[in-house]
Amino acid sequence: MASYNAAENSACDALYKRQTAGTHQPADIYDQMNKLSVVDVSVNNLVEGEEIKFPALPELKKKLYFNYLGETPYTACVAVNTDGKAKVVYFNTLHRSVSMYDPATKEPLNKRISAGDCSDTSGKAFYDAIMACPTDQAIADFIAGKTIKVVKLVPVTTARYRDREVIGVRTTNLPLFSVK
Repeated sequence: MASYNAAENSACDALYKRQTAGTHQPADIYDQMNKLSVVDVSVNNLVEGEEIKFPALPELKKKLYFNYLGETPYTACVAVNTDGKAKVVYFNTLHRSVSMYDPATKEPLNKRISAGDCSDTSGKAFYDAIMACPTDQAIADFIAGKTIKVVKLVPVTTARYRDREVIGVRTTNLPLFSVK
């Protein structure tokens, strides 16, 4: 898996074009990829049981990209899954946590849940190691050359917002990972 396929290189090119365009529009990798006609939207979808291999250093540094959601930067890395397809993995996905809401009342439960809260021993160790990384560069150094597995997608009821007001609830999948 040391060489990268055309889909992965296209994903890298699309992210690079977005990054160098200088736009700070809300990041929507699905929309960007579709507009550039380079890969299908599954590049961002995680699937239970899927394994994702990150390139080793120094190649990994060539596969890092930054997107923006408003003014907030997000680091992404293009990796390869076991089917040889490109995957764009945002670093915040590796340590994701969400606020829980009651599906019936749409009220907050005043509880955040993270991948570390529901992982087995291997997943908890991975989550703790990612959380110990003080910067995205440290996360990149940690994941370089590693293969991670999507152990489970845990459905959690979270809020939908418009203009900073809760307008409803939705189910968000919280991915749990382990290191292979």
